[in-house]
Amino acid sequence: MKLRISACVIAKNEAANIGRWLASMQPIADEMIVVDTGSTDATAELARQGGAEVLRLPKGKTAELVREIEILHTGYSTSIVQAKMRRNLAALEQRLSEPGAKETMDDIRYFMDIYYGLERYDESIAAARRLIAQSDVPGEMRGRAYETWASCLLRQHAPEEAIEACFAEAIAACPELAEFPLMRGLHRYDTGDWLGAEQDLTQGLALHAQYEKGAASLETVMDNAGYLVPQACLGLGRLREAHRDFAGAQELYVAGLRRSKRHAGLFTAFWQSLLRMEAAPADAIALLNAIYDEHDPDDLAFLVQGLERAQGGQVYLYYRKRAGIHEAPAVAYFAADRPDAAAELAARDLAAVRGLAKWAEMQGAEGASSLLQVLE
Repeated sequence: MKLRISACVIAKNEAANIGRWLASMQPIADEMIVVDTGSTDATAELARQGGAEVLRLPKGKTAELVREIEILHTGYSTSIVQAKMRRNLAALEQRLSEPGAKETMDDIRYFMDIYYGLERYDESIAAARRLIAQSDVPGEMRGRAYETWASCLLRQHAPEEAIEACFAEAIAACPELAEFPLMRGLHRYDTGDWLGAEQDLTQGLALHAQYEKGAASLETVMDNAGYLVPQACLGLGRLREAHRDFAGAQELYVAGLRRSKRHAGLFTAFWQSLLRMEAAPADAIALLNAIYDEHDPDDLAFLVQGLERAQGGQVYLYYRKRAGIHEAPAVAYFAADRPDAAAELAARDLAAVRGLAKWAEMQGAEGASSLLQVLE
C-alpha cells in the first residue's frame, strides 16, 4: 500500500510566506491543507492557487478549550529558544532592508516578541507601543502588546509609577480582558498593597469566569489569562483568610486547584484551611476526591507527597494505602498518633545505619569514621 503524505499548516495573514511553504511541500505531499484562522490578506487565495485545500473557524461557531490535552512544544525549550530568536531577528531585519520592503503590523509584533525573548526589554516595549499606536490594530494583538509591555516593566523592576501607568492604560483600552487586573493584582499583592490587590484580583477572576461560562466569544476574547488564575486564587484566598473568611478562602483554593491541581502552594493553603475549619478526615477525603482522581497514580503520588509534608494524619494514611504503600515509616506512625512506635522504628533504623557504617569502616571506606562519630 502506498504511503500518502498530507502536509498541514495553520496560518493567519501569511501572504508573504505561504508561497514558500507551498513550494517546499508540493514535491513531497499528496495533499496540502491550509487551516486559515481569519486572514485579512491574500493568504487563503494564494493557498488555493497553489493547489492547497483551505479550511477556515466558521462564523457563528465557538471553539472549546480542552484542558485535558497538553502539547509539549520542544521547539521552545530554553536551550534553543534564544538561538531561534537571534536567527529570526536577523531574517526579519534582512527582509525589511530589501528595496521596497514595507513594515507591517505583523512585523512589529514579531520584533516585540523577539526582543522580549532576547531580554532586550526596552526595545520590546518600544515595539509594543508602536503596535498599540496603529489605528487598525486588532483587539487580540493590542492586548498582546499591552501584556508584553507590562511584563517587560515587571521583569526590569521598573519604577512603580511606570508599572501603574501601563496597567491603567491597558485596563482602559482592554476592559474585557482578565489578564490586566490579574497581573496588576498579583503585582500589588507582592508589593504589599493588600486593598488594591483584593480589588484587582476579584475583578480579574470575575472577568475570567465570564470566559468560562462562554459569555465572551472566543472570536474576540482569547483566554490568555488562564495561567494567572491559580496564583490569583492563592493570593485572594490568603486575603480572604486575613478577613477570617475561611469558607471563602477555601472556595478560592478549590477553584485554583481545579485549574492547576499540582500547584504545591495552593495545595498547602487548601489543606491548612481544612485544618483551621477542623474538617473530619472523611470530609477532607471527599473534598480531595472531588479534585483528584484516587485511581490516577500521578494524582495519588502528589497527594501522598503533599500530605506527608503537611502531616496529613489519617487522610495521609488513607492515600498512602490507596497508592499501595504498606510499609510503616516513622511519619506514618506519627500520622496515626503513635509517637511511641515512631520512636522505636527510628531507633531500629539508626542501629541499622550504625551497623552499616561500622562495616564500611572495616572495609576502609572513606568517610565512614566521620559518620560513626556523628552517629555515636
